[in-house]
Order: sequence, then structure tokens, then C-alpha cells
Amino acid sequence: MGEAMKIQLKTAIFVFLALLLSASCQRQAGIERKIRLSNRTFEMAGERELATTIYLKPQKQRCLAVLFFRNRSGDPGLDWLQKGLSEMFIRDLSQSRNLTVLSTERIYEIMRRLNIPETAQLMDPQAVVAVAREAGADALLMGELDRTGDSLKISVQMRESGGKLLLEKSDRRTDGMESLFRMVDELSGKIKTTLQISFDPAKSVADLSSKSLEAWRHYTAGMDLVGKLLQDEAIPEFEMAVSLDSGFVSAYYQLAQLYLERSRISKAVKTLDKLKSLRDLASPKEQVSIDILYSQIDEEVNKSIALFEKILDQYPDEPDATFALANFYFSTGNYDKAEVLYKKMLGLDPHAKLALNQLGYTYAYRGDFETALKILSKYIQMAPEEPNPHDSMGEILFIMGDFEGAEKSFRRALDINPNFSPAYEHLGHLHLDLGHYRKALLMLKKASRGVEEGSLSAKLQNLIAVTKLQSGDREGAIEEWKCSLERFPFQNTTPLLLAELLRQEQDSLGADLFLSNHYHNMLNRLNTGTFVNRFALQVGSYSLATGIQTDRSIQVLDSVSSAFNRDSYRIRSGFIRTLLLLKQNRQEEAVELLTALTPEGLFDQIRLIGNVNRFDPWDLFIQLNRFFKGHPDETLAFYERCIDLANQEGLTSLEASFRLLLADLLWASGHAGSGEQLDHTGTPPESFWKIMGPFDRKDGFSHKYAPEKHLDFGQTVRSGSRMVQWKGHTDSAWEGYVDLCEALKTIEPAVGYAALSIESPDTLQVQIRTGAQGAMRMWLNGKEIRSINQDKAAVLDDNIIRTGLSRGRNLILTKICSHVGNWGFYFRVTDESGCGIPGIRFMPPDDHSSELARRLSCSGRGG
Repeated sequence: MGEAMKIQLKTAIFVFLALLLSASCQRQAGIERKIRLSNRTFEMAGERELATTIYLKPQKQRCLAVLFFRNRSGDPGLDWLQKGLSEMFIRDLSQSRNLTVLSTERIYEIMRRLNIPETAQLMDPQAVVAVAREAGADALLMGELDRTGDSLKISVQMRESGGKLLLEKSDRRTDGMESLFRMVDELSGKIKTTLQISFDPAKSVADLSSKSLEAWRHYTAGMDLVGKLLQDEAIPEFEMAVSLDSGFVSAYYQLAQLYLERSRISKAVKTLDKLKSLRDLASPKEQVSIDILYSQIDEEVNKSIALFEKILDQYPDEPDATFALANFYFSTGNYDKAEVLYKKMLGLDPHAKLALNQLGYTYAYRGDFETALKILSKYIQMAPEEPNPHDSMGEILFIMGDFEGAEKSFRRALDINPNFSPAYEHLGHLHLDLGHYRKALLMLKKASRGVEEGSLSAKLQNLIAVTKLQSGDREGAIEEWKCSLERFPFQNTTPLLLAELLRQEQDSLGADLFLSNHYHNMLNRLNTGTFVNRFALQVGSYSLATGIQTDRSIQVLDSVSSAFNRDSYRIRSGFIRTLLLLKQNRQEEAVELLTALTPEGLFDQIRLIGNVNRFDPWDLFIQLNRFFKGHPDETLAFYERCIDLANQEGLTSLEASFRLLLADLLWASGHAGSGEQLDHTGTPPESFWKIMGPFDRKDGFSHKYAPEKHLDFGQTVRSGSRMVQWKGHTDSAWEGYVDLCEALKTIEPAVGYAALSIESPDTLQVQIRTGAQGAMRMWLNGKEIRSINQDKAAVLDDNIIRTGLSRGRNLILTKICSHVGNWGFYFRVTDESGCGIPGIRFMPPDDHSSELARRLSCSGRGG
């Protein structure tokens, strides 16, 4: 059994690494409402209206700016062509590898900043010189359109940055609107000739997009709305475009992304299937974009990165690809890499509004609110009449706990656009935190208008359920959660939460029946299309958590694995199947399954992820620790291999996570060595924390409870109908996570406190690394050092606080405010490299002893 156990454990640990990617994506579901762009995949170069840039080798490069075309026809029905023609020329000219095409929007931002009237754009050489120099363009392309009867005339001219006329009014005229594409192609050829650019193999603009001018009109309108983050309003425009031209691949691409963002799964599946059938009609660059989209849907991280690198290798300063890759890193919690790329994007285009938006969130999520507010203020200055910058500013203020300022920003967004649903959602969350439950329900119902299916609909309904639960309407909350699961059954924690609430209502039979029925509901909704891999994994995970239908779930995972030939899925499903087999005591089959997988390849799949979610997947690692606790010596080498791999990749937080899991294993096994792992990571033994609660959640983030007013570890205070006092912390795992849900015995909305003493040998500058599930406030020696009103999954090192310790004793007080379900936090004290600091000692806050040796000996005892 020893050798089989060794093989089984070795592979199990490495197999599970692949699940980290999935966990990282899942934890982002909680912040999608805050970052509406972070889950958008690669935007096709040449596809986003007014935001296209193609970069080539400097010695061959020509840089061209395309302005809006002026409508001189007097026909307002042709106004859309002012932008539409610009986009056609951008798309046509962008096929050349020797030409950079700057965004039209960027040029107009420059013109507004230089106080140059748009009416001067066509004939004023001085204005051309000023704008071209500011933009770094070699030349500006200007044009106009006119109409006589059925005859349409397009005129273009081009000036170089010194003002010299390069192309003097080149005209094309047609007798029919549908010949417009041919005119654009002919004029694009003339422009390339004038710029002395070689003619690469190129498609006509119609072949690149649509042969229907009306479809183009709707597509242009849709892209304009996407640029303003008005996705719900953009969807009908793209839907009309594809109804007019069923081969409009670019419109299908945009629709697929929007349906995914809005979690309209059934429509997304159909659109993705159509997009796949049209792939060969797309330009080579569009084809790569489509491939990236599918690689991200399939969760093939390495393939996604390789495709991004392919684009950026050919076009190293491609803003759209740079922006998309930055969003990719953001979505995995790798804020440092995201920041570098957002700044690169802004270096390429200082007026890239959406990059500013994301960069602001990047700083805010790391706790640098001052910088975040400065960045978003700049975003507001760039687009004062768009709702999103005000909404984003409101979110940052909300995270900071400035509810009054946040509400003003959200209201300003709605003043600009009363249909901007994210602002209603954020106002709902704000009123929920303040305890204004009627207002919260009103705002959340407004946010839900028009959202009929998918995880977005479920998320809003879950918020409504939390609001009803917090207001005392338990029956209403239960019904809302049931409806949420009907709309989108593939949720991680909602079914388990609902079952627990039913048990609290003394309805254990109803809870068991609900869990069983929900399993069958998931099976019935399991499709064989694009998302079957993700949904099958959810089915398997659900069986692991509940013990329901483990045999059936193994069959589902096997069946999907046969039909869905992807390494990423094979690895994740392999681990879940293994745990299900172990749950059934089918150990030999589990070993056979695990030994078929490649450990090093598994780790490679998560090499880009710096942080991981506490409850998904580390809780399953803890299950493994309990299973293997009788053989800790055999497992040590395998955990150390994980630690070495993380260290080689510079993944400090991942290394710390494995060390803490090793500490938990040694503690559970009754073996020595846990203290060494804790010292290396700078993590206090969990038993050293004192905790107090639970307190009522209403207005909990702002309200001062007894521990904030007077810190007395001997006091007993009233909380609702019960008396609470400080007590030692205990939970069932010892991996550095202070589990308040388990320790304070509640999953309902609540507030809890935790306190700890830190003894420092000298005055030191340190990093306090935290990650909380629930809103968090933290004080060091009575001074608040962190305040984050953000409810998302607990992630090790999610927040890094640079602060100073005084010589001698220092007191930490932490406050966590939960809404419902799991809540707790990570805490460690490190140097700048993320390692524990020799000489620092932890102790309970009411321990006045100075015997450090005694306290050190306590590190062998668990929480």
C-alpha cells in the first residue's frame, strides 16, 4: 500500500494544479460586476471602431491617421457614414504590413485638447501639422461624402505631418450605394500608391466584412456603443447586422463576446457555432482572434498565451492585443503583469480610455486607492458625458467605504444614461451594505431588467436573495435562490448554501430532496456544445461536495473526456474523477487514472497564476491531506517539488500556499515541522488569534461595534439575542486561513473580529499580506492600515500593506463583514520578497508573557 499511496499522492498533487486555473477564473465571477472589461477576450485588430492600430517594422513603417468623413450631402440618413467610411478605410488599409493606422477617436481627442475645431480638419494645413505631430503620424487622411440623386461621391485628400499635400482630392463616384465598398477599395489603392506602400495580398473591404451596406450601418452603430461600454444597447445592433448578412463574421464575433459577457449562454452557444463555421472567411488576423476566443472558452491557457505571443511577435506595439493580454492577466489576478501592459497600452495611445479604466482598478485592487482615483479622474476628463467613468469612480469609492461619494458617482452615471444597468446594480449593493433594504431591492430589480438567463441573471438574483435574507425575509430569500438556480444551475456554492438554510429551518428532508433534484437539473441542462466541459466539471464537483450520484458523475466526466479532447479538461476532470473514486474506496482505479497524467505539464498550466482561491481548490487539497495524513513522510517530497516549481517561476504566493498546505498535513498527522513552514511564510499559528462575534451585519462596515470602541479581551457584550466574548480560534484546517464561518458557526450575514499580537525585535518595515472573503478593515496599534469594502473570494496575498512595526509588542485588530456563506481571511507578515522575517514572533493578544521560547514551542500545536 505504501508504494501505491506514494504514486497516487504524487500524481494527485500535481494533477490538482490544473484546477487552479479554473479556480482563478471562478473567483473572478465575484468581481465581474466591478470590471466589465476584464473578461473580454482579444478584440480583433481592425475590428473595434475607431481604435485600430497596426504596427510594423520601423524601417518600413508608415503611420497614418484617418479622420471622420464629413457629410456634405445634407441628408442626415447618411450621417452614419461619417464613422462608417472611416472604419472601412481603416479596415482596408490595415491589411498592409507596412502601415500603422491610428484610431480616429484618438485624433479627435487630440483635436479637442488642442482646441482645434472639427470644421477646420479638411483644409487647414496648420491644424493638420499640429495634430499629426501630437499623434506621431506621418500623414492624415481626410475625406467627405456628397450625394446628387442616387449618385454618391467620396473625396479624400492626405497631408503629411509638415502640412504638404500628398494626395490632392481624389474622387470616386457611383450610381448605387452598394458600390460603396468598391470605391473604398479603389481609393485605398490610391492611398497606398501615394505612400509608396507595397500591395500585400488583400481582400476587398466587402469580403473582409459584409456586402450589405445596411448591415455595415448597424455594425458601426454597435461598435460605437461598445466603445462607450453600452453593451446591452449594442447587442440589438449586431443582431440586426447578422440578420441582414448571415456571413458577417465580424458582427458574429462581437455578438459572441457580448453574449458571453452577459452570460446569455444559449445564444452564445449558437453564435459560437456559427462563428466557427465562418472562420475561413475572416482575415488572417481575425482568425487568430477567433482562435484565442475558443482557447479561452476551452480554458487552454498555454494555447491562449501562444496565440497572443503570435500576434505581438508580428506586431509588437499592437494596442488591441496588448490591451487584451493585460485583461487576461487581470482576470487571473496577476495585477503586476496587467499593470505593465496597461501602461504599455497607454504609452502607445495616451487617450486609450478603457486602458485607463482597467489600470485604475488594478491599483485599487492592490489597495493603492489614491493612484486609482487619480487615474479615474483622468478617465472622467476624457469622457465626461459617458456613464462608465463615473460608474467606475463610484465603485472605487464604494470599495474605499465612501458611500456618499460612491452614490453621487453612480447617480451621475444614471443621469447621463438612465439605462446603464451596472450603476443600478452597484447602487443596490451600496444600499444593501447600508441596510437600506427597500432601496436595494428597487435598484437590483432595475438592474435585472432585460437580463433573462445565465450567470449574470443568477448573480443579480442572488444579490436580491441576500438582501431579503438580511432584511429578515428568509422564505423570500430561499425562493429567490431557487429561482436563481433554475436560471443557471451551474453555480459553485449556492446549492450548498440553500440546503444549509433549509436545514436551519428544520427541513433536513427538504434539503436532501433539493440537493438530489438539483443534481438531476444540472444533468438535464448539460449540453453537448461549447460549454459542456465546464458544466461537466461542475457536475463532478457537486458530487464531491454532496456525495450524490458519484457513479453517474464519473460516467459524465468520462463521456465528456472522450468527446472533448483537450489536455486542460483531461487534467481537471482526471483529478475530480480520482477524488470520486477515492470517495468510493476504489483506490486501485484511482491510482491507475492518476499515473497516466504528466506532473510537470500540469504545473505548466498554472505557471501564470500568482494567487489562488481558498475554497476552490485549496479545500480539496485539504481533503487530500486528511486522506494521506497517515503517510506524511511519503508526501513531503511531493509538496517540496511543488514548492520548488513555484519558486523557479517566481510565484511567491503559490509557494507560500503549498508550504501552508504542508503545514496543515504535518499538523493533521501529528508530526513536527509545521512551525518551520509557518515561519518561512510569516504566518501566525491559527490558535494564536482571538475572535469575537458574530455581530449583526446591518451597516456593518461603517458601524463601530464593541471591539472598535474599547478593546478589552475579558469583556462580554450583547449581540442581538446572545452574549458574545473573545475566545480562541479553532477550525478544522491549519493552512493559514482564519475560518470565521466555521469558528463563529454562522453562514448568515455577520460581522466578526480577530486580534493578534506581533513582537518585533526592532523597528521594521514589513509587508502585511492579507486576503479576505468579506469586506475587511484592519488596524495596527490603533491606526487603520487597510479598509476594503469588497466581498469576493479569499485569496492569499490579495492585498499587500506596506507598514512599520514598532519595537516590542504590536497589536493587530481585523474586522470582517460577510454577506452570506464562507467568510474569513489570510494573514502573514513578510519582507519585500514575500518571506517570513527572522526575529518576529506571534502571540495571542492577551498573552503578556515574555517567554518567546515557550511561544515558539506552541508552533507545533494547531488551530
